[in-house]
Amino acid sequence: MTWGDIQLSVLHKLFVSDGQTILVNDSTSPYIAAMPLAANEGLMLLAACGKYIPKTIETETAESVTDLSLKELAENFLSLRENEVFLNGRHTDGYTLIGGERMLLYGIGKWIIGYNAYPQKITQATDKDYVLDVPEDAAVLLPLYIAAELYKDEDPQTAAIYRNEFEAGREALLYRDTAKSGHMCFESVSKWI
Repeated sequence: MTWGDIQLSVLHKLFVSDGQTILVNDSTSPYIAAMPLAANEGLMLLAACGKYIPKTIETETAESVTDLSLKELAENFLSLRENEVFLNGRHTDGYTLIGGERMLLYGIGKWIIGYNAYPQKITQATDKDYVLDVPEDAAVLLPLYIAAELYKDEDPQTAAIYRNEFEAGREALLYRDTAKSGHMCFESVSKWI
């Protein structure tokens, strides 16, 4: 989904667009100007429910212990992905994570480190053709959040409806991506049943 698609969807939800084109005029320009801040808030809320952007860092080490700053290697570093650290093509536990942002790597060779990235910040200068680097199922919720934030002073009831739809969608994403348990049953240890 592009930034232009999101803007168009938000303006349509705010009843200031026909849903086909983004018209910049006296009624739409305040909304368009306020969209980036609300979009960044919404993107962070979506990231917090597990809609992370998976990326990797590749680095070579020549010493048996290497101190690595993850924030320096990837400025958009949010968190380390579970079980996604490899040394010379093989999964390894030969590292220590310090403070969530530094790693001590134990071994010599090529490291591939999986991490979750912060979403790219949206600004006033963001091009309408920019494709958001979030999963599509999360991106479609973003217009609801932006519309709720921009409309809450003018029409709190409609804003609350949009926010509730956003939260319901966010919760559905969280539940859908949560590991489900297999077959459940009860077994009495004392054999009374």
